[in-house]
Amino acid sequence: MTLFKQCCQVLDDNWLGTFSVPSRGLYPFLWNWDSGFHALGWLHHRPERALIEMETLFSAQWKNGMLPHILFFDYEKYDTYFPSADYWQSSVSSQANQTVPSSGITQPPIHGIVLEKMYQSGLDRSRIKTLTKKAIGYHEYLQAERSHAESGLLFVVHNWESGLDNSVIWDETFARISPTEYSNITFQRKDVHQVQNSTETRPTDQDYKRYLYLLKLLQQNQFGRPKTGYPFLILEPVFNSIYLISGRSLIRLGTALGIETDSIKAQVSKIESSFDQWLWDDNAQFYYPYDLHASRQIRKAYFGNIFPIAAQLPDKELVGKMIERYSGPDLTPIPSVLPSEKGFEEKKYWRGPVWININWMMIQGFLDYDMPDKASWLKEESINLVKKMGLYEYFTPYRSISSGGGYGGKDFSWTSALIMDLIKDNRI
Repeated sequence: MTLFKQCCQVLDDNWLGTFSVPSRGLYPFLWNWDSGFHALGWLHHRPERALIEMETLFSAQWKNGMLPHILFFDYEKYDTYFPSADYWQSSVSSQANQTVPSSGITQPPIHGIVLEKMYQSGLDRSRIKTLTKKAIGYHEYLQAERSHAESGLLFVVHNWESGLDNSVIWDETFARISPTEYSNITFQRKDVHQVQNSTETRPTDQDYKRYLYLLKLLQQNQFGRPKTGYPFLILEPVFNSIYLISGRSLIRLGTALGIETDSIKAQVSKIESSFDQWLWDDNAQFYYPYDLHASRQIRKAYFGNIFPIAAQLPDKELVGKMIERYSGPDLTPIPSVLPSEKGFEEKKYWRGPVWININWMMIQGFLDYDMPDKASWLKEESINLVKKMGLYEYFTPYRSISSGGGYGGKDFSWTSALIMDLIKDNRI
């Protein structure tokens, strides 16, 4: 069976009728940005499902435009994931969708990117127009509830909201929270029973206590805009870059479909103008997150240092040098954290492994810069990695590991979907 057909099989096996789960067992529900990536694979296999997947996601949008990071469809049937709907209690918010139980936070807003690809593929214009209006509403929610007044940049209020769950960039922020604040939190992990070598590949129990502490603080505030003193407000380069890329896609879709996008244009312009002022370090020639609570950059060597390449933010002449540190003879690109960084862990989620969704977005950035050689290089690296290791959730960054270097969820949907898109991308 060809790699493309293997990927198609994974998507088919993970389809539940109206959406795809990321991985059977480990992730039995709908995840926000996962479903966006899944749609990109469906475009090459069963295009109607791309529309259905996005319509299912947006069917649970909150009254204020918020798009939750998890939708707990039929959650009573599944006991393999924690925290589930009964722990989140999203209904405490008057803005929540009262039909579909969900989490109370969001994830990186990739939906404009996906909808533009769907439009370019010739799918039903009226359905895409409806989805585009909803995506604009979601971007307007982010402007209202996640926008830093001075810079216009978006902050994340939980590490899960960033998509980079246990990254080293959160270590300092969490270290400021006294263990006494979360000492009374009790829970029973489910994820550790769904993967091999979970102590090496999944976040720790201590990590989860901190995550749940933030969840409870947000829950007490009915998942509204955090109040003064909330301990986790981070301007993160990856989240903001994705907002920019997606926002530009929505602006182009607005032009094509006759939808007004003035609010998106204004926010995109504001973020573009302040991005480097807050997140760029001219000496290091890298981007860093900014901790609003501590009023300083978080200087960690993680892939967000270079990810704004995907949004065409650094000058083109800097791109080659920026990418050098994240490649080389010993590393498979792009590691989520460099091995030289304190806290690097080769197998542990966002603390070192390679992720195909990050590579895919970087490839789009190289193409936008008109750097086809760089795009072809990263496409080949990504496909070869999957051929060698399998269709896993994330992968070892070490080239020296020739087998057994796939970790997390097996037969992972977004890995499969994005490899499908790369195989079919005739631009590279």
